[in-house]
Amino acid sequence: MTRTLLVNGEGVSAESHPLFDVYQIVLQAQLAAISAIRPGVRCQQVDDAARRVITEAGFGDYFGHNTGHAIGIEVHEDPRFSPRDTTTLQPGMLLTVEPGIYLPGQGGVRIEDVVLVTPQGAEVLYAMPKTVLLTGEA
Repeated sequence: MTRTLLVNGEGVSAESHPLFDVYQIVLQAQLAAISAIRPGVRCQQVDDAARRVITEAGFGDYFGHNTGHAIGIEVHEDPRFSPRDTTTLQPGMLLTVEPGIYLPGQGGVRIEDVVLVTPQGAEVLYAMPKTVLLTGEA
């Protein structure tokens, strides 16, 4: 599970932070990927759902990793939510959904959750807020 803190200067609101819009794009990408998860869907389709949101927002070149991966005995296992993985999702699979945008010299945003594939779709296993978190200290 990953959340991003935005470091602000005194008097800077979340909405005026330079990475606020990037945070919103990553959040929409993650929600699109989670919505795509259900039995019978290929891993590459889940990756495409997230990647499309980021690319259409103009940040495709700044999303340099897969959208997620399975977890089990190891932290990073196959299958992976990647453009090339044709694995079909099945109930009981446990995977991460973690799109991100990383801007050189500015910072990055990643939002990650662990998701269980259920017969009906996806169940996010954590009840952590996805609102923008601000801190005044670097």
